[in-house]
Amino acid sequence: MSWNDDLESPYLNVAAYRGSPLRVLAGPGTGKTFAIMRRVSRLLEEGENPKDIFLVTFTRMAAKDLVRKVSDLSIEGGDDLIATTLHSFSFSMLQKEQVIETTHRTPRPLLKFEMESLLHDLKYQELGGIRELRKNIISYESAWARLQHDEPGWAQSDEEKNFEQKLVSWLKFHQSMLIGELIPIALQYLRYNPESTYRKKFKQVIVDEYQDLNKAEQVLIDILAEDANLSIAGDDDQSIYGFKYAHPEGIIRFDSSHPNTHDEVLVDCRRCPKSFVQVAKELISRNDRYPKELNEMPDSIDGEIQILQWTGQRKEAEGIAKIVRYYVENEEISPGDALILAQRQSIADMISEELRESNLEAINYYNDDIIKDNIAQERFTLLGLIANPEDRVALRWWLGQGSANWRAAPYSRLREHCEQSGDSLNDALEKMRRGILHLDRCQPLIDQYSRLIDIKANIGDKVGIGLVDECFPEDMTECSQLRKIALEIVEKDTTSKELLKRLREELTHPEIPHERSEISIMSLHKAKGLEADLVIVPSCIEGLIPLIDETKTPNEQQDELEEGRRLFYVGITRAKKILILSSVLWMNVGMAKSMKIKHTISGNVAKVQSSTFLRELGASSPMPISGEEFINRRFHHAK
Repeated sequence: MSWNDDLESPYLNVAAYRGSPLRVLAGPGTGKTFAIMRRVSRLLEEGENPKDIFLVTFTRMAAKDLVRKVSDLSIEGGDDLIATTLHSFSFSMLQKEQVIETTHRTPRPLLKFEMESLLHDLKYQELGGIRELRKNIISYESAWARLQHDEPGWAQSDEEKNFEQKLVSWLKFHQSMLIGELIPIALQYLRYNPESTYRKKFKQVIVDEYQDLNKAEQVLIDILAEDANLSIAGDDDQSIYGFKYAHPEGIIRFDSSHPNTHDEVLVDCRRCPKSFVQVAKELISRNDRYPKELNEMPDSIDGEIQILQWTGQRKEAEGIAKIVRYYVENEEISPGDALILAQRQSIADMISEELRESNLEAINYYNDDIIKDNIAQERFTLLGLIANPEDRVALRWWLGQGSANWRAAPYSRLREHCEQSGDSLNDALEKMRRGILHLDRCQPLIDQYSRLIDIKANIGDKVGIGLVDECFPEDMTECSQLRKIALEIVEKDTTSKELLKRLREELTHPEIPHERSEISIMSLHKAKGLEADLVIVPSCIEGLIPLIDETKTPNEQQDELEEGRRLFYVGITRAKKILILSSVLWMNVGMAKSMKIKHTISGNVAKVQSSTFLRELGASSPMPISGEEFINRRFHHAK
C-alpha cells in the first residue's frame, strides 16, 4: 500500500508537505494520528532512513500504536521505525558516559516512594517540615520546566538558593535525579555542547500532542530540529496538564517563534456523534483560544446524551452501576467500551464497589499504584539492590525503612564519612559490619545492612521466574500486582537488571491500554487519548469540575477555569455513542470540606451545586432530569 492511497485533503496536505516547519492543528477525533502515520509512511517510501526520523509521542502506548499502524502498511523500513517519548529519549542520552561526565549528574530518577528518605534527610538539615519541603521541590521542578532561570531579572532568595544547593548535593551524592530534572538537564547539556552528535542526529522531527509539552520540552525539540524538518501536531483546546507545567501557548504562538510556518487544520470529527460535537463546540467556545472549528460528519449518528442528577453520592454510585449494567445487557455495549471518569478516588471507589455488587468486572485505575504498600516497596528495593548493589537511592531507602525519621541522624554521619573518605556507602557499611570502622550511634544502619546481605545471599544469582519467585513470592499478597507484571514480562533467562528496567518503566510512566476488556474507572486526565462507546462523568459539581483555588489571583483562577473547561471538553469527546453527565444535590459535609467543594450546610449534609459547565453546553443539550426518573423510564422501556 502506498502512502497516498485513498488519501484526500487535508490529510493529503499533511502527509505531502515538504517544507518546514509544519503545524497541524487538530481537534479531537479528527484523524491527527492517521495524518501523521501517512506522513511518516511517505518519508519511508521515499527512502528516508528510519533512524533519521525522530517521532515523538506523549505516551509510550501512543508510540507503540503509531509504529504498529505504520508497520501494518507494509512499507519498507516501517518495522525499523522507532517512536519514543521525550523522557525516554532524554534518559537514553543522559546514560551515555560522556554525557554523565559533562553534566555531573546520573540519570537515575527517584520513584515516588523513594522521595521519603530524601525529604527526611533535608528535614534533618533544618530546611523545613515535610509539607514545606514537598512544596519547595515542586517549585524547583516548576522553575526548570518553565525555564524561569532563562528569564531576565529572575532571582532567588538566599533561602531558596540554600535549599536548591542542599537538594542537588543530596541528588549528586546519591547519583540520582528528580523525574522533573530529566528533560531540563538534557536540554542544558545540548545547549552547552553545540558539537554533540545528538544535535545533528535527525533529518525529520515529528511531534504529536505538542500542546502537552512544557516550555523546556518545547525548547529541547527546537534544538533537536535545528538541522531537520520539524512537524508538530496538537490542539490547544486539549491542553490539560497544567499541573505538569504544560505550555499550550507554545502551539498557539508557534508561528511567531518559527518563521514560515505552514498550517494545516483538521476540523472534521470522525469519532463523536453529531450531538456530542455540538455541545463540545459550545462549551469550548467560551475559552480564549486559537480560533478553529470542529465539525460533525454528515453521516455520523446523533448519539445519546443524558444529564442526570441524584439526591446523594451513594444514590449516584448505585444508579451508575444500574445504568452500566443496562447498556451492557440490553444495548450491546461491551464492558471494555465503558469509561467512567471520576475526579476523586473516593467517588471512583464508591462506584467500583457498586459495580462489583452488580457482578460487573471493572478496573479502578486510581488503585494502580502497585507499590504503595511498604512490603511491596521493600521487595522492589531488594530487586534494585540485587541488580545494582551500588544503587545509593535504593540503599538509602533500605537503611531508613521502618523508622519514623528514616534514621536521618545516623545516616548523616555515614554520608559525611563517605564524602570525606571517598568510601562508597557499601564500603563504609561493610567496614562497620566487620568492626573495622566505628561511627557513633550507627548500629541501626548496620543491622539493616546485615539483614540485606542475608536476604541477598539466600537469593543468589537466580534469573527468570526463579528470580520473580524470590523477590515477589506468590504467598506475599502485598506484592501480588508487582508479581503479576513481572511474570508478564519475564523470560527464562531474564536477569535482575533487565527485570528492574522493565518494571521501572511501568512504575515511572504507568499507562492505560487502548483496548480493554473491563469497565474502566479513572480520572478525566487519564482518559486523554482513549475513547469508548459509553462515557459517564459522575459528580459534575462546582468546585470539583471545575476545580478552582480561591486563594489564587483572579488571573490564575481564570486560567484554572479555562483548563477545567478543556478537561471537560476532553471528557465529552471520548464518547462514541452514549454520553452521561451526572451530578448530585447533597454530599457528606466532611467529604465536601475535604474536597473544597462549594456548599451550604443543611442539618448534617452539604448542599452542592451542579457544574457551571453543564449550563454551558448550549441549546442542543438536553435538560437535566432525575437519575431515578431516567432509570425508571429506560428499564420500563427495556421490559
